[in-house]
Amino acid sequence: EESARTYAASLKQLNRKRRERTKENERIVEDLLAASPHKIDRPIIFCYHPDLKPGVSGIIATRLLERYGKPAVYVNPDGKWARGSARSAGINVLNLLDRAAHLFIQFGGHPEAAGFSIEYDKIDLLEETLTNLDFTPQAESMAEMSAHLDLHPSRLGRSLFEELCAMEPFGQGNPEPVFRLPSCEMYAHHFTKEHARFRVRGASGIEFVAWRMAEVIRALGSAPVTLFGILERHL
Repeated sequence: EESARTYAASLKQLNRKRRERTKENERIVEDLLAASPHKIDRPIIFCYHPDLKPGVSGIIATRLLERYGKPAVYVNPDGKWARGSARSAGINVLNLLDRAAHLFIQFGGHPEAAGFSIEYDKIDLLEETLTNLDFTPQAESMAEMSAHLDLHPSRLGRSLFEELCAMEPFGQGNPEPVFRLPSCEMYAHHFTKEHARFRVRGASGIEFVAWRMAEVIRALGSAPVTLFGILERHL
C-alpha cells in the first residue's frame, strides 16, 4: 500500500506537469495560427514554433485534427533534432509522410497516427512539401458520427470538463469522448468565412463552435438540431 501511494503521488505529479505543458503549448499554437491564418486554409494543418516544449506532441496534433477536421502535423524542438507527430482520419497519414521520407531522420506509426524526427533546417521544406500535396481530405459527415454518451445541454460545464481531464491523455485506444445532444435550439449565431459560433438553450456559459460548417449552420437557423461534439476549454 505504501508503494502504491508513492507511485500514485508520482503519477499525479507527472500528469499535472503534462497538463501544464499541454496548456502552454496550446497557447503558443493558437497565437501562431492567429498570426498566420493562411495555415488554417491549407489541406494540412502544420505547426512549428521554437518555444514549444516536447512530450505532448501527440495530444496537440490530435486536438488540431479534431478542431479543424484536417490532417495535422505538429513539430517541436527536442534536443539535437526536432520531433513531430501527425494525426489524420480518413487519410493514411503514413502515406503522406512517405511522400516526404527523404526529409526525415526516421518516421513510423500507423495510418491514423505517426511520429518522426527531423533536422531543424528541414522543417520549412517539410511544411512546404506536405501542405502542397495534391489530395482531397474525406471529412467525416456529422450525420455519420457516433457518440459515447447522450447528454442534455445543461450537463455541459466545469464539473464535466474536470471529469474528462481525469481520463486523459486521449489518443489511440483511449478516444476523447464524443457527446450527442438531441433537440438543441441554437441562438446568438456569429459567422466567419467558414466557421460558426453559437449558443444553445440550456447550456449556460458554453460556446459552441462548428468548424468549416458556417453555411450549414446558417441554413439551419433556429431549427431544432442534434449536435455531436467534444468539450474543450479555450484560452
